[in-house]
Amino acid sequence: MGHTEIVQKVRDILNEHVPDGAVSLDGITEDCVRLEDYIESAIPDAVVMLAQKGYRVNVCTDTPQINGANAIILPDDFISLLSVKLDNWNKIITKITEVGTPEYIMAMNEFTTPKANTPMCYKKGTLLICLPDSDVLDLFEYNKNYDKEEDSLSADLKEATAVCYMTAALVLGMFGDDQGKQRLSDVATNMLQ
Repeated sequence: MGHTEIVQKVRDILNEHVPDGAVSLDGITEDCVRLEDYIESAIPDAVVMLAQKGYRVNVCTDTPQINGANAIILPDDFISLLSVKLDNWNKIITKITEVGTPEYIMAMNEFTTPKANTPMCYKKGTLLICLPDSDVLDLFEYNKNYDKEEDSLSADLKEATAVCYMTAALVLGMFGDDQGKQRLSDVATNMLQ
């Protein structure tokens, strides 16, 4: 779905789900911010919010550069990890272990280090450290941030539509309609379940 299609879909959602007079657009004139500007500013936030809730939106499968045997340099548009697998692992990892958590402490002690059947990843700055190490990356998928210059969401139609609903919810929030924001936010998350 291209950028102009996204903006138009959000306008359609707002027109369909907001009763006349429910949101005051008073004060918005041609010399102020246009509704499209509000919509465009909310699209990246909508992608991030859905990705943080664990949904696959705007997925990227570009193979990043490996810095050393176990460190993947994270792309600038990285939001959240979907899956990673190195060639000598027996399973795919779908989450990043937070440094300092009990899971991390258990995995990093001298008796229970990560092995092929129990691999792990943790983030260190702009690097994703993967253990046990390998020189070959088999799989790397992540949610990427929305970039207007790319002019599209790489998600399928259902996911792109969910982003449009979440964007509409954020726009309603900008105008103080918290009930409408919650209603459209729920529609967006329910679409992806």
